Amino acid sequence: IKSPKGCVFSSNKLAALSYRSKSSQCKPLSQKIQEQISTEESKCVKYETKNTHAKSIFDSEVTNSHSIKKHTYIFKEDKICISQEPVAQCTQKSMPMAMKKKTIKYVCLPEGRVAKLYAERIERGESPQELRHQPVAFKVQQDQPISCRPRKQ
Repeated sequence: IKSPKGCVFSSNKLAALSYRSKSSQCKPLSQKIQEQISTEESKCVKYETKNTHAKSIFDSEVTNSHSIKKHTYIFKEDKICISQEPVAQCTQKSMPMAMKKKTIKYVCLPEGRVAKLYAERIERGESPQELRHQPVAFKVQQDQPISCRPRKQ
C-alpha cells in the first residue's frame, strides 16, 4: 500500500493510517503514530513499475533458438513407447555443438486409439502431463544436445 505521497511504508497499517484526514470528527492519531508516519515519509521509498520489452526479447530468443523440446517415441513389438518428459533436440536446420548423456524414462502404451491420440497431441507441440503419472516401462541412456547451431548451407 502506498501512502498519499506515493511512499511505500514498512508496514501496511502505517501506510493506511497515513490516509487519515485531520478533522474534528476523527480522533487524532497518537503522537507515536504521527512520528512513525513522519519518519517513513522522510525516508520515502518509492517503487515504480516500468514497462519493458521483455516479450520482444523472449520472442527473439525463441525464434533464434536452434533447439526444441519434444517427446520421442520408440516402437516395441505392439506398443508405442513415449518419453515421459520432452527431450531436447536440435531443429531440422541446426546441428548439435555439444552432447550430454541423459537417462530418458519411457511409458509404453498398446498401439491403438489412445496411443495415436497421444502421438497427435505431441506432434501439435503439446506435452501431455498425464505421461508423468504413468508407470515407467524402461529407461534409456541417450545423447541429448546441450546446444545447437545452424547448419552450414
